[in-house]
Amino acid sequence: MKKLLLTLLILFLGSLEAFSTTLPKSVTDYIRSQVKDAVIRFDGLIMFPDKTTYLPLIPAVENYVDKVSVVYSYPQKSINLNQKPEILVFDNNYVLLKVIKDKNGVTISKDTNYPITVKTGVLPQDLLVPKGLYIPESLEAILGDLKIPVGTQNNTIITKNEEKLQDEVTEFLDRKNPVTVPKIDALKNKLYFISNYDSNYLRVINSDNTQPMYSLKLESIPRSIISAGDGKYLLITTGAKTFVDVVDVQREEIAKQIDLTIEPSEIVTDETNNLAYVAAKDEDALFIIDLKNMELKQKVLIKGCPSYMAITPDGSKLVYQDKNSARLYVVYPKAEYATRTLTSLPNISKIVATNNAVYVTSRTKNQLEVLSYPTQNASEQIYESPAKLRTIFDTPYRELPAPIENIILAQKTITEKPIDMLYYNEKLYILGAKQNKIDVYDTKSNEIIKTIDLPINGFSKKLTRVDKTNYVVISNAREEKYLIFDLDTYSTVQQIPLNTRINNLVIVKKSPYTTTPSKKETL
Repeated sequence: MKKLLLTLLILFLGSLEAFSTTLPKSVTDYIRSQVKDAVIRFDGLIMFPDKTTYLPLIPAVENYVDKVSVVYSYPQKSINLNQKPEILVFDNNYVLLKVIKDKNGVTISKDTNYPITVKTGVLPQDLLVPKGLYIPESLEAILGDLKIPVGTQNNTIITKNEEKLQDEVTEFLDRKNPVTVPKIDALKNKLYFISNYDSNYLRVINSDNTQPMYSLKLESIPRSIISAGDGKYLLITTGAKTFVDVVDVQREEIAKQIDLTIEPSEIVTDETNNLAYVAAKDEDALFIIDLKNMELKQKVLIKGCPSYMAITPDGSKLVYQDKNSARLYVVYPKAEYATRTLTSLPNISKIVATNNAVYVTSRTKNQLEVLSYPTQNASEQIYESPAKLRTIFDTPYRELPAPIENIILAQKTITEKPIDMLYYNEKLYILGAKQNKIDVYDTKSNEIIKTIDLPINGFSKKLTRVDKTNYVVISNAREEKYLIFDLDTYSTVQQIPLNTRINNLVIVKKSPYTTTPSKKETL
């Protein structure tokens, strides 16, 4: 009878559709007290600096405690997590299972005397399980509805033989630029994630090397790439696909795909409020992703089809251009995503939104427009348009009256074909592609204070800041090299040869989990 009841309980638990992957604070506090640099991913997977991996089990019944203690471990002598036991059971009924390698792949403990808490727990139902994982038959109930992937998966890193740079190339560059530049501390322990126009491979390059460590195969050519979670994740949109790829930088794999049901285009992140805004390619809408849980939070209907999005540092305003009408709009997330028209500016190439002003470059007029935010009257009515509602995720479209004041503060002629712009230390650094120049615009005096010629002949593409330092990487769409530029001294300090052109570039910190090229397995 007891066995029958136990079997029914396990079947019942296994039939449940979803469990929260947010571990209790008491559990996460314990993990980090035992292993300081442990990473707890949004889907519950736990990884140590030496790549020891644990899977959590969500209990059938949780005991709520402020501070957890261990009530069972296997082996019994391994009572602390830093001793890496195979099984650890807490008094709140949460369980940690160590991932173990064997000749058949990776598995969990094959102890034949599992506690009832282990047998009745369930893995997080959106967990991306380690490749090759198999579960002992006596514990199959912990899967619930979770499907274990088999065979070759899209989340696998695929190493690719890249054509090596010849020594003659480096020597040639050194002869043209004989000044020896010391190593830059700000660029130590960094990873470059690079995509180009004609490949669905995302190349990963160590900052102290020019040869890709490996390539991550995506399902289509990347359209937009942005870092999130302090560089722990990348969010990627690709052509002709309806989902956003979430790349786990530490584990070097696609950890999740967030399906938006329609094709996305650009992404901007609000790290202050742990949100990402994803523009729809052909719809007047924004999709909002909760970065903490990597889940689609809601869909917001707005005015126009957004492009060239920019968000203020405090996350209070999001500015974009409607690619169909060329009008600029500002969205107020804290005012139920109310939208207001700013002005009309055709042929723009970049928007920078600070907390106090909006800066827009025109690629055809070679002009910088400085705009103020319109004043917001407390008596303004926000109305809903029910006809705009389409799905349960939609937030009703709300529009504020157009500004009555002149919001254009200044207009300045700038370097030809402005392609990118970066705000740093109350100055704008405007990259011109035609003659490969940078204009430095002082936002206080509203003047161009310096113009710098870049030592490159190709088509300059993008300014990518290195963390919160005074260095940026200047990438190029035609020449196979990039520049390191010092924002404080207005000078190029390094030229780095590369065997690929760059369309998108994201720079993140190199974690202790990153596999070195010499140890990387070819799959």
